[in-house]
Amino acid sequence: MSIAFLILAHQHPQALRRLCQQLTREGDGCWIHLDASADATTFQAALADLPGIRWLDTRQRVWWAGSGFVDAATHLIEAALQDPAVEHLALLSASCYPCRPLSALRQYLATSAHEHIGYRAIDEQHRFWNRYHRFHFMDHEWLNPRGAAVQADGQQSLRQYLGDFVRDQKLTQPPVRLPLHVGSTWWVLSRAAATWVSTKYAREPYWRKRFRFTRNADEAVYTTLLAHSPFATRCKGNLHHIDWTVQPGPKTLTLEDWPTIAASGKFFVRKTDPVLSAALLDRLDQALDAAGG
Repeated sequence: MSIAFLILAHQHPQALRRLCQQLTREGDGCWIHLDASADATTFQAALADLPGIRWLDTRQRVWWAGSGFVDAATHLIEAALQDPAVEHLALLSASCYPCRPLSALRQYLATSAHEHIGYRAIDEQHRFWNRYHRFHFMDHEWLNPRGAAVQADGQQSLRQYLGDFVRDQKLTQPPVRLPLHVGSTWWVLSRAAATWVSTKYAREPYWRKRFRFTRNADEAVYTTLLAHSPFATRCKGNLHHIDWTVQPGPKTLTLEDWPTIAASGKFFVRKTDPVLSAALLDRLDQALDAAGG
């Protein structure tokens, strides 16, 4: 069984190398979307000697909470599906890291009938409702709260102006075509489920258009589609350990989180930082090396 690891990366080339070293040690491949803002030469040089690395030719700017994330994930799926040996696909970022051996993941997936993506239905009372029914302008550097020049007074003023306009005019988007489900950005799907959902998104322009001016489209598009798919009864929670006890979350994990991670039964952790999580990453490497993969 071959697993395709789909990675969205935009910074820390050495951290990406470390992640890919672990993910490819048993012969699996990594398909990488490198953000258009990053220097491809630096990243490719850092990973040049690793086997199984495929760089996505199509690159775009993926803004925090923007709709471009879904496009990039779809392109990664389409690229990985060109390899007929791929049976499962796992979507990760460079801030994710394995916490159990890939041999254990492979064994688990071989006997599991599930699609590993978590979601729940929401209605207008839910605190996330307005993310998808008001207008948000996340795909522009002047308007995204984490844009390149977020401190500039003029840009802050423009964001505030547009936000006030949308609220004051009570501008809302039309209802989503299907009952909305929100949940996990990070998932592990079978080849069949990944093919179905990526094809649905790519062939029906409605989904990209409807979620273009929303916030966190990555937490709603694939989850909504899969909740109304032939795979719906097979979907369950994801395989990541993520700590949402801090705000804003998720928590950047450190060595003190190791006992909880070890007891979680999950296969990946998120999120890590190459500096703040350095001791934890060393501990994870030790555990993976001791287990042989």
